[in-house]
Amino acid sequence: MKHFSHLTNKELEKIFYIKPKEINKFSKKEMLERALGATLYIPGNKKSIANIIMENKIPGLSSIVLCLEDAVGENEVKSAEKNLIKNLKELSNVKNVPLMFIRVRNPKHFQEFVDEYYNYLDNIIGFVFPKFDTTNAIEYFEVLKKLNVKNNNNFYGMPILETNRVLNKRFRYNEFDELLKIFKSYKEYLLNIRVGTTDLSGLYSLRRNQYTTVYDISLLRDFFGDVINYFKAENFIISGGVWEYFEKCKTNRILKPELRESPFIEHYGSKGKRIRKNILNDYNDILIKEVLLDKENGFLGKTVIYPTHVIIVNSMMPVMYEEYIDALEILKNDGEGVLKSNFNNKMNEIKPHFKWAEEIVKKSEIYGVFNEDENFTSLLQDK
Repeated sequence: MKHFSHLTNKELEKIFYIKPKEINKFSKKEMLERALGATLYIPGNKKSIANIIMENKIPGLSSIVLCLEDAVGENEVKSAEKNLIKNLKELSNVKNVPLMFIRVRNPKHFQEFVDEYYNYLDNIIGFVFPKFDTTNAIEYFEVLKKLNVKNNNNFYGMPILETNRVLNKRFRYNEFDELLKIFKSYKEYLLNIRVGTTDLSGLYSLRRNQYTTVYDISLLRDFFGDVINYFKAENFIISGGVWEYFEKCKTNRILKPELRESPFIEHYGSKGKRIRKNILNDYNDILIKEVLLDKENGFLGKTVIYPTHVIIVNSMMPVMYEEYIDALEILKNDGEGVLKSNFNNKMNEIKPHFKWAEEIVKKSEIYGVFNEDENFTSLLQDK
């Protein structure tokens, strides 16, 4: 998989100062765990999974989760499994495929699934563990560990924090203390941590509207702060939660649009107004704002459930040219002190900005670096 491989070489040259590099199942973990970008959930019972991938029907598709849990009814699990395996067989000889994961239902189902189907999992990167907390964490990871030992493969796990035990403050800190120990014990198998914002909201009868980011919900904002505080401090990668709304919402807009007009006009002229208008009409301006807030708060990547969100989320992942040059200057001056940015608009403090700079360089290899006069709007031209 290579991000933005749907673009032509000419388009890539115009947009990128440094082009994205190829990532696959056998890439180093520190690259793979950062590479998911927009992770599209697809129900395991969807008949056309292989066709969608082989015919590149979703531009920029970089990672997918084939879901056997919430997207599939209890009475459909076996048929969904067979359908999923059928599609994986069709993809077995396809070279360029997204990073693929399977969401199982619980540890027991995980064990049963890998016992029956492990011969067909060559294209799978790992598994997603729903409703993950201390009541099932070790069970999930022990099944995963045995699978890796048995097959000598690189299968990873991605737990989803989405239960009352992690959200309710009566339990949260004890849970996080124990989960941190577990994550450290199984670190070689843990790809990244995910947050289930829909399930977490539902525990308190909450559902945000299309004008509201998750950071506007105080319960979730507080939870995110603790997730970052506990787990990012230990260098675990944490992915942002899902945006539920998709295009052509009929509700009249209440709040003022937040996307400025100038970036679009600067890149596309009058055509830029149309691109921006489409984004506003689809309420995707709030999605863009949420991805920006994800990045500012320390999340990397995002769960998506609608195909048109893939390119929007991924368009926000490349490194800006100014960020990249600042990062190189900081890393070059390993030590202490303060440097004036080459762009004459900020001070780069070597010690506090050093880890940030290291992260920017890692991301630049995966998502690329925009040319100086390019930005996320350059990747939305087909929108």
